[in-house]
Amino acid sequence: MRMRTLAWAWLAAWPLLALGPGTAARGDDFFPAAHWLMSKPEREIYAHLADDAARAEFIREFWEKRDPTPGTPENEFRDDFLRRAEFAGRWFREPGSAGGWESDRGRILLTLGFPDERQQLPMLDRPRARAAEVWTYAALMLRIEFIDRDGLGRFRLEQWPLELLDAVERTRQQGGPSAAGRFRFRARRRDDGLLVEIPVKGVRVEESGPGVRAAFAVRVDVFRDYAKKERVELSREFVETRDALARRRAFAIVVPFSLAVPGDYWLDVTVIEESTGARWRDGLRLRKRR
Repeated sequence: MRMRTLAWAWLAAWPLLALGPGTAARGDDFFPAAHWLMSKPEREIYAHLADDAARAEFIREFWEKRDPTPGTPENEFRDDFLRRAEFAGRWFREPGSAGGWESDRGRILLTLGFPDERQQLPMLDRPRARAAEVWTYAALMLRIEFIDRDGLGRFRLEQWPLELLDAVERTRQQGGPSAAGRFRFRARRRDDGLLVEIPVKGVRVEESGPGVRAAFAVRVDVFRDYAKKERVELSREFVETRDALARRRAFAIVVPFSLAVPGDYWLDVTVIEESTGARWRDGLRLRKRR
């Protein structure tokens, strides 16, 4: 029960965490909907970007990191998200809200996509519900109920199951909700660079002769004092016997990196599994004192 209470409190504070200094006054048409997909450091960075050119670069890379088919002209994730944002803005605007994407139904639509089934239940004869909507996501094994208590069109998601929080987190880190796979990694600083450790559990290996093969692409975007400084990219391949794989706990990749200049650093790390195209993103804060 305590875990569910903490989870509810975290997600209830989500709109407040999304806002950064100067963001609301900026009046752009990107942030109000897209901030539901952002990590907290992304929101902080975007709020502190110096000018339109920096914001344009951030937005371009924001969608690029979530593109399921890089190298093609289309970005299916971005296009689908914009369709969902348009739908939410038109149909889920509620009394007192700034836009449809600020409602509970809107933000769930933006993060998890359209449900497999949407059941609308108007004119309920229940003591604490005048209307309701029930959304079902079959692949995620989620059933979500939105309640309108007073009949004024304000639908609230009153229960935040841990399965929902997990799906939301995967959307933010993977670029889209996924029921399959638990591909993760850990990143930490060490003397010769950034160490990325990918636990074998969750990695999908391929047959390679008598052994197996796993391959990854790593991309690190480096921000210093909220300004983009560089991007480091590399690929690594691991080919070994099944016995060696059984003894291995993690695949380790060292990314050359140094804190050359004093400042506050944010490293936005993306790892892509070659065999499946699955990705996971994480970040690391570092500081070099002046």
